[in-house]
Amino acid sequence: MDYVKRFAVNSAYVAERRPAESMKVYKRRVYDTLHHISRMEKERVTTIWQITDWPSMCKNLAETTVTGEKKAAWYKVIHDILPTNERLQKIRIAHMDRCCHCDGQDTILHRLTECGELERIWTWTRQRLAHILRTIPGRIPNEWLLRPHFTLWPPTRRRAVQWILANEVFFRTQLQRELTLHDLTDFTKRTKWKMYQRSNRRECVVNYLTVIDTEG
Repeated sequence: MDYVKRFAVNSAYVAERRPAESMKVYKRRVYDTLHHISRMEKERVTTIWQITDWPSMCKNLAETTVTGEKKAAWYKVIHDILPTNERLQKIRIAHMDRCCHCDGQDTILHRLTECGELERIWTWTRQRLAHILRTIPGRIPNEWLLRPHFTLWPPTRRRAVQWILANEVFFRTQLQRELTLHDLTDFTKRTKWKMYQRSNRRECVVNYLTVIDTEG
């Protein structure tokens, strides 16, 4: 039985509570089934990306100082479970793997960095990250959006990079409309303002996020 069929069977199994089954037993069965599905997903992506430092990537995701909703969006990207046409074609749901807005292949990376004005947006982001890391934008790899297994020092700098990447992934994957650089900068500045109202902001990101307000 392939992965899609196993997922469907497990989902149906979880959804139905047996008449003689207590709530405690039912919740335990749900947990065990979802844990099994999660393990299958992890095995799939670790097979695809064998050279990825998974412990560092999981640590970076867990320590990112954003809401659970934004972490969940990044989790979907990291584990390659977004319903792109490339993925849907592989599991025989879509007829082609092309993007609906352009002629490119509809991969996760295409949705994050290539389609429409996203290339310009990613260039802007790389410039900000390069400023934080005191390097050049060309040394900021695209794969940081998909596999954030970097190790940076000090921790406040690493968390600032995580924060920028997580918010950008969330913004691009949640909004179903054409995005512009102005949309992203406006969203990021408003989100940064909320971050700077937190009492633990200095311990989290210090003043690294001020690069968002710079022009160019």
